[in-house]
Amino acid sequence: MRRIKRWWNSMVFGGTRQLLAHDPQRRVTIGVNLMSLSIGILNVTIGTFVWLITGKGNVLAAVSIETVLLAMPLVLNRYRRYNEAGLSIYLIMSGATFYFGCVLGNAVNSPLMITYLIGVSLFMFSSLVYRIICASSSIIILVLIEQNYKYGFIQPIATSYDSQIMLRWAAYAAMIILVIFTFSLFWKNNRILLMQLEKQTEQVKENLEKETQENRNKDRFITNASHEMKVSFHSIFSVISVLVNDVQTARSPEQLMKRINDLKAACKISQSIVDNILEFEKYEAGIPTTTRENLFNPRLLFQNTVEIYKYVAMESKIEIKTVISKDIPEHIRTDDMKIRHILTNLLHNAIKYAPDYSIVQVKCKVKDNALVFSVHDKGEGIGNDDVDIFAPFVSKNPDGLGIGLFIVKEMITVLNGKIDVISDMEGTTFSVSIPLQPVRYGLSTVSPHHN
Repeated sequence: MRRIKRWWNSMVFGGTRQLLAHDPQRRVTIGVNLMSLSIGILNVTIGTFVWLITGKGNVLAAVSIETVLLAMPLVLNRYRRYNEAGLSIYLIMSGATFYFGCVLGNAVNSPLMITYLIGVSLFMFSSLVYRIICASSSIIILVLIEQNYKYGFIQPIATSYDSQIMLRWAAYAAMIILVIFTFSLFWKNNRILLMQLEKQTEQVKENLEKETQENRNKDRFITNASHEMKVSFHSIFSVISVLVNDVQTARSPEQLMKRINDLKAACKISQSIVDNILEFEKYEAGIPTTTRENLFNPRLLFQNTVEIYKYVAMESKIEIKTVISKDIPEHIRTDDMKIRHILTNLLHNAIKYAPDYSIVQVKCKVKDNALVFSVHDKGEGIGNDDVDIFAPFVSKNPDGLGIGLFIVKEMITVLNGKIDVISDMEGTTFSVSIPLQPVRYGLSTVSPHHN
């Protein structure tokens, strides 16, 4: 039974291996193969029945020839000659209709079969030329059959009245089976087309909604970026005005240094905003992010970065505490610019969401040949919303750009690192781990310390 099923499937799906699942030609090819097999089965059953009624050898010969010729469409489809396969089965059926219409005479309803053939041509061919050829040949066959009825060029087989009734009903049965089979193919084909159309419609709708949302996000991004830059520049100009006034009033060096540090912090915030925008634009343009490995002192990098953001945090009465491991190596090898950028974004986020008069804690160490650092704030937490916080334009702050954590994630991925987030009602902690390269001193190579 399995062998028969395997053989049947190989016949039905012959010539469809190279066709895509949604290709209309695939369904037509399967339909032609099924039609060839189905007509062959009808020839073996109903054709044999007609031969037994008439007792004529020419009927049996015609049925046998037609059955053998029905292998031609199967072979042509297997060799991907799809139009030739459809045309061959159409000509075979047309020839059989003409012959049996003449031989069996009024016992069979040939005009009904001609109408069926014209309908089948619409299913098998999408080309207007082939449809015209098939329709024209069907009309010619119908005219020839009618002329044969009138003039008797081919004499019909003489049969009794009862035999004619049985032949007519056998022809009806064959026609009904063929019509049901063909229209089921039409229905299945239209149903698949409708499903594909609905799927494509949903896809277009989804793409349109996605594009609309992206445009909204970009508009919000531009608006918020302009706002943040405006606020940042306002801070810079305010500090400059105060600094000019302090210089003119001959304030102490300590007071002047404080103003300079304020100015430095404001410039750093502006630089951070510009860097984020540039990084995001590079990502949108598909420009690959490159890394540069160099030696640097991690303790100095973290201390200097935190020192700048202390002035930002002071505006909200927030204190930044730094815990750097005592035995952290003096030098490590990785991309220091990306480390600084990651830390800057995490600090900026922590200060933004931390409540006033709270503490933001930064920890740093080297463990298992990796730079491990974390930033913790005592804000209200991220929440349990099913939202990817590392996706672009995701921000709980309506005035935020929503790209800081996205850039952090991208940079960590480029550095082959990982980031973990722990968030609850007591605050949020971002933990980052970046693998380090061995440090070379002269001719020797030293791996980073294990802490």
